[in-house]
Amino acid sequence: MILSTHAVIGTAAAALFPTHPLLAFGVAFASHFIADAIPHLEYHLYSLYRNPKDEMKNEIMMDARFVKDLSHIGVDVSAGLLLSLLAASSLNAPVIPTVLLGAGGGLLPDFLQFVYWHFRHEPLRSLQRFHVWVHTEIHLRETPFFGIVSQIVLALGVACLARLLQG
Repeated sequence: MILSTHAVIGTAAAALFPTHPLLAFGVAFASHFIADAIPHLEYHLYSLYRNPKDEMKNEIMMDARFVKDLSHIGVDVSAGLLLSLLAASSLNAPVIPTVLLGAGGGLLPDFLQFVYWHFRHEPLRSLQRFHVWVHTEIHLRETPFFGIVSQIVLALGVACLARLLQG
Protein backbone atom coordinates (compact mmCIF):
# COMPACT_ATOMS: atom_id res chain seq x y z
CA MET A 1 0.00 0.00 0.00
CA ILE A 2 1.32 3.45 -0.73
CA LEU A 3 2.27 5.59 2.22
CA SER A 4 -0.32 8.29 1.46
CA THR A 5 -3.09 5.76 1.95
CA HIS A 6 -1.61 4.57 5.25
CA ALA A 7 -1.38 8.18 6.45
CA VAL A 8 -5.01 9.00 5.63
CA ILE A 9 -6.35 5.75 7.10
CA GLY A 10 -4.25 6.25 10.24
CA THR A 11 -5.50 9.81 10.60
CA ALA A 12 -9.13 8.73 10.23
CA ALA A 13 -8.60 5.96 12.79
CA ALA A 14 -6.91 8.33 15.26
CA ALA A 15 -9.74 10.85 14.88
CA LEU A 16 -12.04 8.37 16.60
CA PHE A 17 -10.12 8.87 19.86
CA PRO A 18 -9.40 12.62 20.06
CA THR A 19 -9.03 12.66 23.86
CA HIS A 20 -6.94 9.48 24.12
CA PRO A 21 -3.62 10.07 22.32
CA LEU A 22 -2.03 6.70 23.13
CA LEU A 23 -5.12 4.83 21.95
CA ALA A 24 -5.33 7.04 18.84
CA PHE A 25 -1.70 6.25 17.99
CA GLY A 26 -2.16 2.52 18.69
CA VAL A 27 -5.26 2.27 16.52
CA ALA A 28 -3.50 4.16 13.71
CA PHE A 29 -0.51 1.82 14.03
CA ALA A 30 -2.81 -1.25 13.88
CA SER A 31 -4.62 0.22 10.87
CA HIS A 32 -1.41 -0.16 8.87
CA PHE A 33 -1.47 -3.94 9.19
CA ILE A 34 -5.18 -4.19 8.46
CA ALA A 35 -4.71 -2.13 5.29
CA ASP A 36 -1.70 -4.20 4.23
CA ALA A 37 -3.84 -7.35 4.40
CA ILE A 38 -6.06 -5.97 1.60
CA PRO A 39 -4.88 -6.55 -2.00
CA HIS A 40 -3.24 -3.33 -3.20
CA LEU A 41 -0.73 -1.66 -5.46
CA GLU A 42 2.74 -0.73 -4.28
CA TYR A 43 5.40 1.15 -6.13
CA HIS A 44 8.72 -0.49 -6.81
CA LEU A 45 11.62 0.32 -4.51
CA TYR A 46 14.73 0.20 -6.66
CA SER A 47 17.06 -0.17 -3.69
CA LEU A 48 15.17 -3.13 -2.20
CA TYR A 49 16.62 -6.57 -2.83
CA ARG A 50 13.84 -9.09 -2.33
CA ASN A 51 14.91 -12.55 -1.28
CA PRO A 52 12.48 -14.86 -3.11
CA LYS A 53 12.96 -17.65 -0.57
CA ASP A 54 12.67 -15.66 2.65
CA GLU A 55 11.05 -12.23 2.99
CA MET A 56 12.82 -11.81 6.33
CA LYS A 57 16.11 -11.65 4.42
CA ASN A 58 15.15 -8.74 2.16
CA GLU A 59 17.73 -5.97 2.14
CA ILE A 60 17.85 -2.30 1.29
CA MET A 61 20.90 -1.15 -0.66
CA MET A 62 22.28 2.23 0.40
CA ASP A 63 23.38 3.57 -2.97
CA ALA A 64 22.12 5.93 -5.69
CA ARG A 65 18.96 3.82 -6.05
CA PHE A 66 18.16 4.52 -2.39
CA VAL A 67 18.34 8.27 -3.02
CA LYS A 68 15.89 7.83 -5.91
CA ASP A 69 13.59 5.80 -3.65
CA LEU A 70 13.80 8.47 -0.94
CA SER A 71 12.56 11.08 -3.41
CA HIS A 72 9.53 8.91 -4.26
CA ILE A 73 8.92 8.20 -0.58
CA GLY A 74 9.23 11.90 0.25
CA VAL A 75 6.60 12.85 -2.32
CA ASP A 76 4.34 10.03 -1.11
CA VAL A 77 4.66 11.00 2.57
CA SER A 78 4.16 14.70 1.76
CA ALA A 79 1.02 13.93 -0.20
CA GLY A 80 -0.15 11.71 2.66
CA LEU A 81 0.36 14.47 5.21
CA LEU A 82 -1.48 16.99 3.03
CA LEU A 83 -4.37 14.59 2.48
CA SER A 84 -4.36 13.76 6.20
CA LEU A 85 -4.66 17.46 7.04
CA LEU A 86 -7.64 17.69 4.68
CA ALA A 87 -9.21 14.56 6.17
CA ALA A 88 -8.63 15.66 9.77
CA SER A 89 -10.12 19.09 9.11
CA SER A 90 -13.38 17.40 8.09
CA LEU A 91 -13.46 15.22 11.21
CA ASN A 92 -14.44 16.29 14.72
CA ALA A 93 -10.95 16.11 16.18
CA PRO A 94 -8.06 18.53 16.78
CA VAL A 95 -6.31 18.64 13.40
CA ILE A 96 -2.59 18.78 14.17
CA PRO A 97 -2.51 16.19 17.00
CA THR A 98 -4.77 13.89 15.00
CA VAL A 99 -2.54 14.09 11.93
CA LEU A 100 0.65 13.65 13.93
CA LEU A 101 -0.69 10.66 15.87
CA GLY A 102 -2.70 9.15 13.04
CA ALA A 103 -0.39 9.61 10.08
CA GLY A 104 2.62 8.90 12.29
CA GLY A 105 1.10 5.68 13.60
CA GLY A 106 -0.10 4.65 10.15
CA LEU A 107 3.33 5.19 8.59
CA LEU A 108 5.52 3.87 11.40
CA PRO A 109 5.41 0.13 10.50
CA ASP A 110 6.93 0.80 7.06
CA PHE A 111 9.59 3.06 8.58
CA LEU A 112 10.41 0.31 11.07
CA GLN A 113 10.96 -2.07 8.13
CA PHE A 114 13.83 0.16 7.00
CA VAL A 115 15.26 0.06 10.51
CA TYR A 116 14.86 -3.74 10.60
CA TRP A 117 16.75 -4.15 7.33
CA HIS A 118 19.79 -2.65 9.07
CA PHE A 119 19.30 -3.80 12.66
CA ARG A 120 17.81 -7.30 12.67
CA HIS A 121 17.19 -7.56 16.40
CA GLU A 122 14.17 -7.89 18.67
CA PRO A 123 11.58 -6.45 18.85
CA LEU A 124 12.05 -5.43 15.21
CA ARG A 125 12.47 -9.04 14.11
CA SER A 126 9.10 -10.09 15.56
CA LEU A 127 7.38 -6.99 14.19
CA GLN A 128 8.83 -7.62 10.72
CA ARG A 129 7.80 -11.28 10.87
CA PHE A 130 4.24 -10.16 11.70
CA HIS A 131 4.34 -7.50 8.96
CA VAL A 132 5.40 -10.07 6.36
CA TRP A 133 2.81 -12.58 7.62
CA VAL A 134 -0.14 -10.16 7.53
CA HIS A 135 0.81 -8.54 4.21
CA THR A 136 -1.28 -9.72 1.27
CA GLU A 137 0.41 -11.73 -1.43
CA ILE A 138 -2.01 -10.30 -3.99
CA HIS A 139 -0.50 -7.26 -5.67
CA LEU A 140 -2.27 -5.24 -8.33
CA ARG A 141 0.78 -4.55 -10.51
CA GLU A 142 -0.97 -5.79 -13.65
CA THR A 143 -3.90 -3.43 -13.05
CA PRO A 144 -2.29 -0.21 -11.80
CA PHE A 145 -5.36 1.92 -12.54
CA PHE A 146 -7.51 -0.36 -10.38
CA GLY A 147 -4.78 -0.42 -7.73
CA ILE A 148 -4.73 3.38 -7.50
CA VAL A 149 -8.51 3.77 -7.59
CA SER A 150 -8.97 1.06 -4.95
CA GLN A 151 -6.62 2.87 -2.55
CA ILE A 152 -8.41 6.18 -3.11
CA VAL A 153 -11.75 4.49 -2.45
CA LEU A 154 -10.35 2.73 0.64
CA ALA A 155 -8.91 5.94 2.11
CA LEU A 156 -12.11 7.90 1.39
CA GLY A 157 -14.25 5.06 2.73
CA VAL A 158 -12.33 4.87 6.00
CA ALA A 159 -12.46 8.67 6.40
CA CYS A 160 -16.21 8.67 5.76
CA LEU A 161 -16.71 5.79 8.18
CA ALA A 162 -14.75 7.68 10.84
CA ARG A 163 -16.98 10.70 10.26
CA LEU A 164 -20.11 8.57 10.64
CA LEU A 165 -18.81 6.90 13.80
CA GLN A 166 -18.13 10.30 15.34
CA GLY A 167 -21.82 11.11 15.04
